Amino acid sequence: PYAALGKEKGAELASNLRALYPYNLGGYTMYSYDSSGFKGWDDLKGRTIYNGPPAGGALVGARQIMQIVGNVKEGDDYKGIQVNWGQSERTIADGTDLFPHGIPAPWLGQHFEVYGVPTGTRSSVSFAVRWHGERPAVLWECSGDPVTLTSSGAAPGWSTTDRTGETLWPAPTGAVPTVPSAPERPGAPDGDVSFS
Repeated sequence: PYAALGKEKGAELASNLRALYPYNLGGYTMYSYDSSGFKGWDDLKGRTIYNGPPAGGALVGARQIMQIVGNVKEGDDYKGIQVNWGQSERTIADGTDLFPHGIPAPWLGQHFEVYGVPTGTRSSVSFAVRWHGERPAVLWECSGDPVTLTSSGAAPGWSTTDRTGETLWPAPTGAVPTVPSAPERPGAPDGDVSFS
């Protein structure tokens, strides 16, 4: 609608424009697994929270939102974990070492699947965890070059060169003995996993 004003009138009006406190809009969200017992913004104290990379606007924004909305401060009220965006997968796998720091506490007792995690320059692994009481059953499928999978944090001493397989790892500390029932999802698998 402003094109009809012409170049001269447009230039005159543009000289009167000012931008005070410009900002980019960013959305933030918070999530956790049902088994963590997390109840919302009022339940952040004493938690361990992955809140973004070690520096930058996302981390500052996440900390500010938690302080303003949740009334908590990192270091005083909760433990913050920062990992660069491109390295966050290292909490799940570091090369061929699956869960080098153990299975994250909020994941204990939860069935989950991870796809296409790099294990080398020309190899990757997809895997699923299904719980048998307090013990995780791990099902995997490797693609690309042959590798030796290990799990220094979740199953020290375990290793395999099998391209596909399944095994029962020891119970992690703090494991939930039973899996909470999840709502039915149409078309969701009932324990069978295929990565193909």
